[in-house]
Amino acid sequence: MRGRSMTHKTGPILAHRLPNSYLLAAYGQTIPRVAALLVSGFFLTSTPGVWPGGWAWLLIGPLLLAQVLAPVYARATFRLVVTTEGVSITSGLFAVHTRTLEWHSVGAVNTNAPWAFRLLNLSQVEINQAGDGSTRFLIPAVDEAARRSIESAWAAASRAPSGVKKPPSDAPSDGVIYRSSTSDLLIASVVYGQFAVAGGALAVSAADLLNTVGLPAVTEWAAATPPIWFALIAAALISAGGLIVTAVRLHGFVVTRQPGAISLRYGLINRQERSINTDAIAGILVKRNLIESAFGRVRLSLLTRDSSAGSGADLVLPSLPQAIVAQVLREAFVKDAPARHSVIPAHRAMLRSSIAIFVVFVPSAVLLAVLQHHMTPLYLSMLLSAGLSVVLYCLGWLCTATVASSRSDTAFTVTSPFISEREWRVEISSVHVLSAILVRGEPLLFRVHYYAGRPRSLWFTRLSRRDLQGLVDQIMARRAHAVPALKDMQAEAR
Repeated sequence: MRGRSMTHKTGPILAHRLPNSYLLAAYGQTIPRVAALLVSGFFLTSTPGVWPGGWAWLLIGPLLLAQVLAPVYARATFRLVVTTEGVSITSGLFAVHTRTLEWHSVGAVNTNAPWAFRLLNLSQVEINQAGDGSTRFLIPAVDEAARRSIESAWAAASRAPSGVKKPPSDAPSDGVIYRSSTSDLLIASVVYGQFAVAGGALAVSAADLLNTVGLPAVTEWAAATPPIWFALIAAALISAGGLIVTAVRLHGFVVTRQPGAISLRYGLINRQERSINTDAIAGILVKRNLIESAFGRVRLSLLTRDSSAGSGADLVLPSLPQAIVAQVLREAFVKDAPARHSVIPAHRAMLRSSIAIFVVFVPSAVLLAVLQHHMTPLYLSMLLSAGLSVVLYCLGWLCTATVASSRSDTAFTVTSPFISEREWRVEISSVHVLSAILVRGEPLLFRVHYYAGRPRSLWFTRLSRRDLQGLVDQIMARRAHAVPALKDMQAEAR
């Protein structure tokens, strides 16, 4: 099946095929997978009594062949055309598929340079429109000149007038917003707990490798070591491994502001860069957990329309001192961005989070103990206890979530200090539904639906009828302003 082709008012800026060096880079990236397949095949073949034995090559052989042929097939069938209006990608041999995307609808451009690609001065480019996978255009490999042509075409289109205009900001048009140090990243990893996740994954992988390959000396040493010492050594190794992984993955973390976009760059071995169109930013999320409250640190994320993460957020700043985050918010984003973390002292936030944890988990622990005392099956007791924790958390979140807005503002703020303190500042132009649950004619619960990668929503309470009407008026005013601009854009396109 052949898709429609894009009609260009101007000639192409770039007509690109995958470079020949892409084959070397792709094969370099497949070395770990090929090695793993070969080791698995030889292990299954040489170890007696292990199923399926030599028959495993019937499965491993096609997988190895696919690793060899996939880069050749991509090199032979991939075509890319870039113009001032958009990008068109054609792929396939028997079923030729052409996809087109106009620059004004692109929310972000991601650049990924794995180690093998960096050696050959190549990179992978992903052009994102929204959070759904079908709206992501992946270019397997481009050289430096082609990458700059793509970014320049998108940047030029981003600087063109858009449909919904945001008010002018006092922030500088370009420059470095934040440049991390290794110590900042390691402290952030410890505070946020990322080192435990990364180190735990390394430990599980190492244990699985030892069980597969079989190292009797290591197994005997682990069995002979006292449990306390073994636990301490394992914890130290997991922590060290996690810190190293975090330092390598986020090495050189820098956030820069460019005309019409914000860029994030990081990575030592696998270098990644993400450029986000400022018009694709739906809002800002500031959050801190209990440990971050104790140390006076917060995290800043952007709510973008192309993010597929759980909250639709892209992490802009790792866990940093709140004074630095407040300065970045003032200088780089908006003057009236969320500031609860700078208003509520750290010790008060930590106390509130501790009380919330007590309210949620102590009743659940009591329920578990009572059910076990009455000989209730353990799985049922744990299920009921976990269900009570979820209910108490949801009730606590709803009872503490509040909203704030003003008629002169272009965004509204939803805040919840329950356990993990979070504050959203969502652009009103991103809101598409506002609903309320009434009890005896009085509004009790409110829900705002907005778009960030996919449709998302926020619940809150404690909003008077006057504030509710003000929020509705803001949304209607922004929509009334957006519709004529959209009509003008459509008329110009025709």
